[in-house]
Amino acid sequence: MRLAAFAVVAALLVGSAAAWGGYTQPAFPIPKRNVTVKTLNNNLINQGTIRGFSSLPGKLVRGEFVVKAPGKATPKVEVKDVGCLNTKIPAPLNWGPLWCAGREAKVHQWVDEVGSIHRTVDIPAQPNVTANMVFWLFSPMYPQYLEFEGKMWFWYHLWHPLDHIMASNMIAPSTANIGTLGLYTLIHEHYRNLPGQENLTEFETDTWFHVEDLVSNFLKKRIVITVNTAGLQAWTLTVNFKDTPQGLKIDNELIMGAAPVGYDPEDPSKGAPAEAAVIVNENLVKKTFDDYAPGGNVPGSEFTRSLNAITRHVVEEFSMFRFFLPQVWHRFPHLQGMFAVGDAIGSFVPRLNYGPFMTSKAPNVIGLTELMMPFNRTALTSVAGIKKVASAIPGALATGLTLNANSQIAGLTKSANTAIAAVNTFDPNTIVKTAVKLAIPSAVGEYSRKGDSASRFG
Repeated sequence: MRLAAFAVVAALLVGSAAAWGGYTQPAFPIPKRNVTVKTLNNNLINQGTIRGFSSLPGKLVRGEFVVKAPGKATPKVEVKDVGCLNTKIPAPLNWGPLWCAGREAKVHQWVDEVGSIHRTVDIPAQPNVTANMVFWLFSPMYPQYLEFEGKMWFWYHLWHPLDHIMASNMIAPSTANIGTLGLYTLIHEHYRNLPGQENLTEFETDTWFHVEDLVSNFLKKRIVITVNTAGLQAWTLTVNFKDTPQGLKIDNELIMGAAPVGYDPEDPSKGAPAEAAVIVNENLVKKTFDDYAPGGNVPGSEFTRSLNAITRHVVEEFSMFRFFLPQVWHRFPHLQGMFAVGDAIGSFVPRLNYGPFMTSKAPNVIGLTELMMPFNRTALTSVAGIKKVASAIPGALATGLTLNANSQIAGLTKSANTAIAAVNTFDPNTIVKTAVKLAIPSAVGEYSRKGDSASRFG
């Protein structure tokens, strides 16, 4: 396990070194200013994770280790203070003003039961753009360089000429499924400050993101990329593409913090058990994000400014396709037939998680909070503190194990009752569906067509 983790880190660093040989500026270079630029990169994430693990013994001794039960999610509220750049892309493109959060795009935010921040971005339909065009853009079939408006462009630069710096892909040991290979995508982009904030800290991302379940998400017309810490998704971006009569509709969801089980309605096997996610958030993830942009989720903090900057960029980049992609797509008419065949095949394929762990469930850690509670903010720097923890451990162990055992029994009973009920119906279709759901927890809408499943956006 440890060797696998070091292999992941080494591969990402090698990949980053390779990327350094690429572009270091967008198509229109970033104006030089004497300001601090904070970059979310793999070095920061890896160092934060290592430092977090190495500091755990000290936190336990000092009484800084936090244990608490999952809470209640806050209501979803609209975010109206993201700010608008009213960006205009210079000649020869002359695009804009670009869409803005709170104006064309709607932004909502809430904090879930494990303390992770969710922010959704609802982008209006873009006429003449389809999901297949966007997935072509993301694929190796898309030209790395192409002529547009009389100029040759690096593909990633044309997508957002002011913010996008470099993008690449590589295969490396998976941080999500240890022991297997995974696909990573490098995203290096700059986030511009609002007018009047030119002298404040600016933010960038220069990170290799793990691409989750490429095949199944491609069939569902969606993308999920993550940063994994301690075996959990510590940063997650989900992008859903839906073709409508008005054009391509795009919904985004960004999760800052451990993603709990149930975060993805398209794949309920994804996510970490809530009890574990809370402990990881409190003792590892929050500190790493604080190193990048301190202050936490409060108005005016560096963290909130960074989140708003990313949100403004997401609105702009995912609404830019209308300016160039239909024109480029029509230069390659043979691709339209290829994607049509892919859609026909995909519509008959069960919508499952096609990853190597498609039959695995998230581990049952019911009782973990009770088991760990004696260590919650209890210093071990005195004899009294040590005795307090030692005396509480037997009861906590008994309570935690009892809760876990009862939960396991209840789960088995529910599965058995579900199977019996399916057989009693004498409905072969129901029996098959039930068998698939029991055997493959990640099965969702096994026999439905694309677009039938409910969306968490709206």
